Amino acid sequence: MASGRGCKPCTELLRYRGTAVLEALGALYLQRFNHPRRSETNVQQLKGHGANANIRVASCRKLRPPQHLASARVDARDRIREPDDSNKETSMAKRQTRGEAPLDAEQIVQRENIAATAAMPADMARRLASRRLLISGIKQPIRPYPTDGERGSYEMMLPQGAVVGLPGKTLHRIARPKGNLRQTTLDGFRPKWANHVYHPKRSTIPKWAQRPAHSAGRQGEVYWGVFPPEERAVYYPSGYPWQCIGRVFVWNDASAASWAWWGSAVLIGPRLLLTAGHVVPWDASSWMMRFVPAYYDGTSILGAGAESYVSDARGWSVSYFSRLPDAHDMAVCRLYEPLGDMFGYFGSKPYSDSFTGHPYWNLTGYPAAIAAAARPSYQLGITVNESDASTDALDLEHRGDSTGGDSGGPFWGTWPDGFPYVVGTVSGGETITNSSGVVIKDTNNCAGGNAINDLIRWGRANWP
Repeated sequence: MASGRGCKPCTELLRYRGTAVLEALGALYLQRFNHPRRSETNVQQLKGHGANANIRVASCRKLRPPQHLASARVDARDRIREPDDSNKETSMAKRQTRGEAPLDAEQIVQRENIAATAAMPADMARRLASRRLLISGIKQPIRPYPTDGERGSYEMMLPQGAVVGLPGKTLHRIARPKGNLRQTTLDGFRPKWANHVYHPKRSTIPKWAQRPAHSAGRQGEVYWGVFPPEERAVYYPSGYPWQCIGRVFVWNDASAASWAWWGSAVLIGPRLLLTAGHVVPWDASSWMMRFVPAYYDGTSILGAGAESYVSDARGWSVSYFSRLPDAHDMAVCRLYEPLGDMFGYFGSKPYSDSFTGHPYWNLTGYPAAIAAAARPSYQLGITVNESDASTDALDLEHRGDSTGGDSGGPFWGTWPDGFPYVVGTVSGGETITNSSGVVIKDTNNCAGGNAINDLIRWGRANWP
């Protein structure tokens, strides 16, 4: 039987104890990459878990099947909008052959970062520098009033029904598309005012979030990793493509004072976001999602105004009815603001079986277990050990580290054209036991395959 330990968008505590099963992975790229760059091509051995593996999951949100399903048909002739050529560098001029593989560790380490060739437009820079407060659901203007006894401090009395933020509009599961475009590469985009960074700066865990804790002879840790030793590292999200990855905050009640859970997400189009399906509040009647790219210590390093709320979300109608990780556990979200035109976005490619067994892949996100989700983390050079087909989707199984908050983060590689391409989104993990209760399989999972390419194509075509 199978028991799921999905990577929840809230906090998930995973603890393993068991007999070790060693699995050799080749050439894990830059697991402890520092700045300036250095090559580190070590063969790491990750520990598996035997019969007495113990998994503990806490603070997990239980999802319910949606109340309504909506279907839509995708025409294979849908056209995909590209940004203005004058401000972009895309991978279109360097189309890759169908069987070409991503770059490996040694190839990436030889790449030099590429400096920006233009300044950000002045009006865009001014907008990003200004923090905004959005209030929705009010019929008449409201005024701030000075607070008693505090100079320079104001308060506003919000009427009943007012929402601090911008609620979403529609949530639908759509029918699988018809057509033969599934093998098409979808291009990425880097604006000319963004540096192209192959080697991100390593950062540190804030002191208040460091672990383990020591006090009066006691030692403890708030969070537990997945496959010891912990291989994820904190990075500073400066430059393309790292600035395209961010943290997404989710309300299943838009009128609530604070968000209910969070996940990770990545810009995948001009105003398009890719995340895991279980991050989206499908069954909420009043909902809100706020995306902050390059989130770092409570704000975006791109500016106080670098954020956007989500207006709409779509996922496949075949997924999310199980509590187990799902090969269709993916969603695209339309942003109110075209952040992709400002900061760039990833491309996407369908996964090929020829990629299995090679350490091409990176996993990035905002897990609670690393820096308490205040700063992003990465693990580079991950190997997909198996790709299980579920109709047109693939469950990409790997033994990279993934815990609560990583959900929805991109699973991606860098191709010879230098651009990042998503092949999956972080879904969760699972253990499989035999009839005696012995764990015979223990993996983390990403949702991918043709289904993710089709969903991104649908989003770009319908939400330009």
